[in-house]
Parts: sequence; C-alpha cells; structure tokens
Amino acid sequence: GAAFAMLSSVSSLLGNGTANSNLYVAGLPPSTSEEMMRQLFKEFGDVASVRTFYGKTPTSPSYGFVKFHRDSQALAALNGMNGRELNGHVMTVRLANNDTTGPGPRNAPPPIVAAVGGTNLYVSGLPPDMDEARM
Repeated sequence: GAAFAMLSSVSSLLGNGTANSNLYVAGLPPSTSEEMMRQLFKEFGDVASVRTFYGKTPTSPSYGFVKFHRDSQALAALNGMNGRELNGHVMTVRLANNDTTGPGPRNAPPPIVAAVGGTNLYVSGLPPDMDEARM
C-alpha cells in the first residue's frame, strides 16, 4: 500500500533517477583538467559531464562538478571520493543539487539525500538587458 509506494519512491530517488546525480567537488589540486576529473570518477559509473573551475590564484585549489547518468552512481562516488587525498589536497564531495551553502568545513559530513526545492541555477551568456522578470 502506501508504505510500499513511499519506499518505492525513495528507492527510485536514490536508485536510477537523475535528481541527485550531480556532484560538487572542492579541494582539487590547482589546474585539475576536466579529463583528469572524468578519469577520477569513472570508476563509479557512467560520467555524463564534467566541469572544472580554477581557483582565484594559480596555487589555489580548483573545484568542479561531475554529473552521472544515475543517482546511485553519484552516491557511490560521493561515498568513495569525499575526504580522499589527491596530490596533497583533500577533496570535499557533496551533492550539487539543492546545495546553496557552498563549500563547508572539511570535517562536515556530506548530505545523504538532498532536500527537494531551493535549487540555484547559474546561467551565463545572457543579453545585457535581461532582467529577473523576463527570465
């Protein structure tokens, strides 16, 4: 009945869906390439896309996003990579969806399941006259 439907819903959220398939990765070594990120995370499943961003200075840690085809793959990567050291840098991995707080303390536990709602979306390349009402 209702309990099975709820359990099924939770299972699909963490199983084969894509609602929580995007990971935020902080603390990467400077100048980490997208190909390096793809190689790092491919052991956990099919990587759909990767984006990396350089830190504010050439020696600052980089950060990026890794999107998987399935939530279950992203969860495995989160559990397998959070806190892992890479070239002297400790990575922080958390779900990117619904996370509006940015990087937290290194010892903060990552969220297990993201809350529904409150998702921010960064959009670039908009015309200069674009305002919030027209979006």
